[in-house]
Amino acid sequence: MKNNQSYLLPHTFKYVGWGLFIAAFLFLPLAMYAFNSLQLIPQIYSRYATLILYLILFSSATLVALSKERYEDEMTKQIRSDAVTTTAYISFIIFTLSQFILAFDHAFRFIGERLLAYEILTRWLNPLTMFLLYIAIFESKKIILKIRFRNEK
Repeated sequence: MKNNQSYLLPHTFKYVGWGLFIAAFLFLPLAMYAFNSLQLIPQIYSRYATLILYLILFSSATLVALSKERYEDEMTKQIRSDAVTTTAYISFIIFTLSQFILAFDHAFRFIGERLLAYEILTRWLNPLTMFLLYIAIFESKKIILKIRFRNEK
């Protein structure tokens, strides 16, 4: 018995996700400038606005990553599976290297105040980055396959 149940969102959520992502991504630098340089809003409230913008970015990346394509077939499922696997490999490699650097620094005390591994772990290994990496890999593999199919015809 085949299980054809899909846990992906409908395709229209992809458009909503891209709209929210672009709006939040464009608004984030403006908000940082308004909070830090212009000081239009007291600094104590800037962290709440930043948190809200990051939540919007994360939610929109989730909508884009977990929504169906217009034509969802076996090839798309295979590309999606490959993209998840590649994203997992890249994140595991980054995590392992940063842990190695952190342990090496702790053992020999080479790096001064800010640890490179700590920066990598806190800024680059987060769910938003992993969703964006997945989206980039998935979309690039789709484009490459479309180009290959066009060239074969």
